[in-house]
Amino acid sequence: AAGAWEEIMARVKDVDKAELLDFSVVEESEGFAPVPVSKYVLRVESADVRVGKESGNPYVNMATVVVEDKDGGQYRGRYIWHTISLVGSTPEKTKTVQGMAKKVYRVITGEEFTVKGVTAAGAAAAIARDIKGGTFVGRVKISVPNEEGMKKGYTPKNEIVDFAPATEWEKEGKLGW
Repeated sequence: AAGAWEEIMARVKDVDKAELLDFSVVEESEGFAPVPVSKYVLRVESADVRVGKESGNPYVNMATVVVEDKDGGQYRGRYIWHTISLVGSTPEKTKTVQGMAKKVYRVITGEEFTVKGVTAAGAAAAIARDIKGGTFVGRVKISVPNEEGMKKGYTPKNEIVDFAPATEWEKEGKLGW
């Protein structure tokens, strides 16, 4: 056991500057359990380009965090992930996913995404770069895995099914809450 500890500590670049943890002040949490179906004000915490294992196509993996909710902040700080695809399995699906990518970009940045003559990887990189830190209103649902997914151990998760500018939240007076 001591050898394993030494190996772990060897990986820490500067042990003297490592942050000391204090679990006595941390509340237990639900972790990444889904939040209820609703509208939430979300901020893009991170966005990075990934490549599909099966398709080989680049996409943007977006991690959002709840900024405001109708329950007085009960879900503030909870994460919801979203994938922005750029290439579909057919030409029709490609048009659909690219149209959705344009909408997400416009809603989050307030600008049109009009690049042309760029690869899917280049478009994904530009989108990921520009949406980081952006805020929007997301309509969120809970997706339940199919029977095969349940057998593999997949659990229900949130899915962002619609995007609106954060200004809509401000105009509606906190989404009509």
